[in-house]
Amino acid sequence: MNLKESIRRILKEEFNPIKARRMIHIADDYVNKLSPKDVCDYWTESEADDYMDETMAEITREMIYEYPDMESEEYMDYYDEIYTILLEFKYNERIRNFFLESLDNCD
Repeated sequence: MNLKESIRRILKEEFNPIKARRMIHIADDYVNKLSPKDVCDYWTESEADDYMDETMAEITREMIYEYPDMESEEYMDYYDEIYTILLEFKYNERIRNFFLESLDNCD
């Protein structure tokens, strides 16, 4: 096993997906605070994917902040793991639905 593989194995062992799943309340809180007014004021229907991508990225970063002792080299590994968990819980679909419903209800 080379050094890179060893580092990845160690990172996988240190990152605890169960803890990340327990932190899913951070994602719930973030989604609950999304503003339909912001969608109406600043976004267009053609930007649904951009909105979803940006929101998913921000939620992922919020969850990463729960790992304050993380080394900068580990950031992308944690980011990818947490993002994958959010996809498993279908947050991308929740955010997209919120976006489209918000646009449908704009004044």
